Amino acid sequence: MVAFGDVRRNSVPGIVKIGNEPPCLFNCFGMTQTRVNTSPDVSVKYIKILAMVIAFVFSFFAAIVFVVHVDSGIRDHKKLGELKLFQAEYLDYLGRGRHAWNLYITQTPQHGIDLSHTDLSGRDFTGYYFSSVMFDHANLKGTIFDDCYLSGAWFRETDCRGASFKKAYMSEYTHFDGADLSDANFTGAYAVISALDVARKKPTKLDNIEPPKNSRWDSVSWECFHTLEWLEKSGYSFSHQRAGSMLQEIPGELNDQLKTR
Repeated sequence: MVAFGDVRRNSVPGIVKIGNEPPCLFNCFGMTQTRVNTSPDVSVKYIKILAMVIAFVFSFFAAIVFVVHVDSGIRDHKKLGELKLFQAEYLDYLGRGRHAWNLYITQTPQHGIDLSHTDLSGRDFTGYYFSSVMFDHANLKGTIFDDCYLSGAWFRETDCRGASFKKAYMSEYTHFDGADLSDANFTGAYAVISALDVARKKPTKLDNIEPPKNSRWDSVSWECFHTLEWLEKSGYSFSHQRAGSMLQEIPGELNDQLKTR
């Protein structure tokens, strides 16, 4: 039995000990007190609860990341599937030869042709007009782009190992970001060398590089593949000087394709 006056102050300010009772914590007014449970079992209990809360929070955020990742993958797969439908037509015209392709791609000023993720390795595209065409993530190993129009074309993260770009027309708007140009041949290309600086692996065959302005392609644009009469009826803005300048290269058997555009 502890006497009413048997009160001993603990070493911690604000905590008093009454006899052998556990320490008490008085509030600022000295009217109430709180027992401080110093049992080791209570500390272990709180640690377990804290660990469970942390595990729950981690699992919750991990589940969110997983759902977002799966949803993103599904949407990317759907977009790629839709792209493949359009690419079937593009690949068909690529296989018809350069004249058929050049007429096809120049039907309008903005064609938006996307050949990303395609396998065009080893193909010969000499003389093709590829203005603003996207080849991102495509397989172009050993592909021939000699004497091609490549201003505005995109080769981001593309495998161009051993590809040939001899006498190809490239401007500062030709994009090789992250491309592998190992053993690619740029001999005689009409190019801005700085455009190759962003490639993941740069080419070593860069002999006789000339400025783009020296290329036969320098003044060529989409209206060069149309007659003046068609351009005047089309409603598009165009240059009278350029109108029809490339039609002399188009063989007669493709006249029907010209008429049906």
